[in-house]
Amino acid sequence: MKKEERKEKKDEQKELAKRKQLKEFRERLDMTQGELAEALTVAINTISRWELGTRSIPEFLPLALETIERRKNKKPQSTAKS
Repeated sequence: MKKEERKEKKDEQKELAKRKQLKEFRERLDMTQGELAEALTVAINTISRWELGTRSIPEFLPLALETIERRKNKKPQSTAKS
């Protein structure tokens, strides 16, 4: 395998890992694609394309996801009164 082919394969594997992490993140926070899209102010199709790999995940996304997670974790849990 040539050096360029190895690099390309490695880049593909990194992109696949990012897509998987995005979906796992969204599911861990119990968010739909629509909810995540709204939080990021992007179209729902964009989230779908990122997860499917038809669109590259932008470099800013990890920081944005970290911010969303922090904000979601700060929200007080609603308590049901009997």
